[in-house]
Amino acid sequence: MAGLPFSGLRARLVLLVLVAVLPALGLALHAGIEERRAARDRVRDDTLLLTRLASTNHERLVGLTEQFLATLTQLPELRRAEPAACEALLARLLAQHPIYAELGLLSPQGELLCSSPPPADPGEAQPRPFFRRVVQTRAFAVGDIAPGGIPPRSTLAFGYPVLGERNAVRAVVYALLDLAWLQEFASAAHVPAQAVLFLVDGRGTLLAQQPAGPPGLGQPVRAPVVETILRTRAEGVAEAEGPDGVRRLYAFAPLPTRAQGMELYVAVGVPLREAYAEADRSLVRNLAAVGIAGLLSIFAAWAAGDLFIVRRMKALVAATTGLAAGNLAIRTGLGDEPGALGQLARDFDEMAETLQRRQAEMDRANAELRRSEARKSAILEGALDCVIGMDQAGLVVEFNPAAEITFGYTRAEARGRPVDELIIPPRLRDDPATALGSAVARGKAEALRQRGERVAMRKDGSEFPVEVSVTATEGEGAALFTAFLRDITERKQAEAALRAAHDELQKRVEARTAELKEANERLVDWVEELQQRAQDMRLLNEAGDHLQACHSVQEAYDVLAQYGRSLFPDEPGALFMLNEAHNLVECVAAWGSPPPAEEVFTPDDCWALRRGRPHLVEGPDAHLVCRHVGLPTPAAYVCVPLMAQSTALGVLHLVEHPSERPLRELAPHHVLARRQLAFTVADQVALALTNLRLQERLRDQAIRDPLTGLFNRRYMEESLERELRRAQRRGMPLGIIMIDMDHFKRFNDTFGHAAGDTLLREMGGLLQRHTRGEDIACRYGGEEFTLILLEASAEDTEQRAALLREEAGRLHVEYGHQPLGNITISVGVAVFPDHGVTVETLLKSADAALYSAKAGGRDRVMVATTGSPTR
Repeated sequence: MAGLPFSGLRARLVLLVLVAVLPALGLALHAGIEERRAARDRVRDDTLLLTRLASTNHERLVGLTEQFLATLTQLPELRRAEPAACEALLARLLAQHPIYAELGLLSPQGELLCSSPPPADPGEAQPRPFFRRVVQTRAFAVGDIAPGGIPPRSTLAFGYPVLGERNAVRAVVYALLDLAWLQEFASAAHVPAQAVLFLVDGRGTLLAQQPAGPPGLGQPVRAPVVETILRTRAEGVAEAEGPDGVRRLYAFAPLPTRAQGMELYVAVGVPLREAYAEADRSLVRNLAAVGIAGLLSIFAAWAAGDLFIVRRMKALVAATTGLAAGNLAIRTGLGDEPGALGQLARDFDEMAETLQRRQAEMDRANAELRRSEARKSAILEGALDCVIGMDQAGLVVEFNPAAEITFGYTRAEARGRPVDELIIPPRLRDDPATALGSAVARGKAEALRQRGERVAMRKDGSEFPVEVSVTATEGEGAALFTAFLRDITERKQAEAALRAAHDELQKRVEARTAELKEANERLVDWVEELQQRAQDMRLLNEAGDHLQACHSVQEAYDVLAQYGRSLFPDEPGALFMLNEAHNLVECVAAWGSPPPAEEVFTPDDCWALRRGRPHLVEGPDAHLVCRHVGLPTPAAYVCVPLMAQSTALGVLHLVEHPSERPLRELAPHHVLARRQLAFTVADQVALALTNLRLQERLRDQAIRDPLTGLFNRRYMEESLERELRRAQRRGMPLGIIMIDMDHFKRFNDTFGHAAGDTLLREMGGLLQRHTRGEDIACRYGGEEFTLILLEASAEDTEQRAALLREEAGRLHVEYGHQPLGNITISVGVAVFPDHGVTVETLLKSADAALYSAKAGGRDRVMVATTGSPTR
């Protein structure tokens, strides 16, 4: 382009192109800035959500630790403070709960009674700082954070009192929570690559870090982000350098500790380059596209301006210069060009021709007067435009050669015929605004004097656009009208091409607008997905809270059935649990439709239970389909095993993409998010059910007699107190049966204590077999047993006692293949409110009746009477 001559017109065209490109450039810059802002907000919200999840996870661990320590205080091994049994129990519990670094028991004076693991030097074991708070408050307390260890790790101490009589502190059980849970949380929460998580206390001490950074655990950190956390001491977001010296976008939040004066903060950081990477790439692409389009437009404007405008303007200037020099024969040579330049060239040629003709007329004025008609014909014959003469009726009187060529009629064919019939399409002949002859015949020819566009028709019926003007010629006779018509097909085509170019540009703008709209819709979809994930986490936390509050596994099953509908509203599912023998899998909770195909099946029927890993089936053509799903096989489903300590407890089964929601309607990231939610739910359910089963076992050990399997005396007294109050409120009776095995000491002396234990076990089994589900059978002590019969009258209680005495007489017990002889029992009966209204009086009445039975010869049933003696 440097070799082309420069012109002001060409420069203006280039300037116009540059001005047209500037809005696109500004739009690209604005979109890039907005995208960076949206990316920063998105990363900020994601990291803030992760810190909230970490805070919720820590709070859950503190609550679980409180429940765990409260359960430990009820265990006999800890209440008796026997070092060997205590350390063995704590070692087993520590293996089952690896989240704790240490479990132990302290005396009221702070001496270490037992711990797991045991201290390296028992003489150096010192009371923990939390010990005094537990002893003073007689309640659960949280201690200080203790960094240290090889490799370095930090722990958080918890204590719970073991209370004795009159709420005196008998001992303090404690647990040290390993703060390395941050690493497990980072893995489970799928923290982005290059992101960091760390934990600091209120003094800025680094307690945990993921991934592991430079050495410094347990040391104060003076990184800018830590100073911001300590200055804010609340939830927040900041761009600052972290402990590793790298600048990131951090979100931080406090962790609940339940300890006065203790502060813990968790922070998540994402590198700025990773946060803005996609936005920067999009901005570069947009600027490059706009720049290339602008350069191509400038090049096209430069070349097209030179080819279509500048050269023609030079020809017009040269013709004007020649005409000014007196050369009346000069012409532009552009008469056939379309558009405004062509029209200007034709007008110039007409002007030059007119000047030349006038010059000739001046030389031949007299001759022209005599040959006016001939000159008129010559004009008509030589005119480039179509010239058609009409009379007042609209009939053709003149038809020049240009009209013959344009319309396809000869002069002889056209003369005498209506002009509308020759050149106007039939559908437009009745409208004066589009017809010529009709306008002339109706006296409206003056309205056609101005040039206007019409639609004309050739002899072959083809239509084309023309430019028309009509002039009236006054003479001695009737008025005549001359119509000048010019074919503007080429000009219309040029205008159409220009409109097409405009439409193409408009389409491109609309396409770009549609792309931006689509990007905005994707952003909205991502926001909705984040909101859905937040809703899922809220429901998951609520379910976890309810599971922690459950007292039995059956209550947990009911909670899971309820929250399964909320967490997976579009995925029918069920929770299956292995029985105690691990040979059957039973459905314990289900939601959605259709229900599970199999309520009970074997573990071999599920691939997830076989492998101990989630099993996914995607599409109807899958070959490894679990047998328990039934027919027809779902299009897609997932089975997630409930694992605890590498042992399968059951399986979570979800049907993905039911028939009413085809797979194509679900985005891949949505499917992955739903599956990850299923994995998380399975992990939490496994942990909750494991804790519940442990609590049930511990509670069962605390309230049952290990030899007979019956409830112990402590549980019996608590239950009797409760049932008496209930009977008083309802006005119902309550029966007490007290049983003593006759001559039990003789059995022990004759056959040995092992045989006596066998006899006690058989007696316990007899009571369990002949006791209603709502009744309570207990071992009162030694060879004495007590039964609490709810809503039983005196008559019913006496009949039940007689039945038990008869059944005891039918017992045949052997020990070491040697019969132990006949067994008889003495039974005392007392009934509320006839024989007492308190636990003490009712038991004394039953005991007095039992004494009477033994004094009366044994092997009999005696009912208490008012004023019965007591032993």
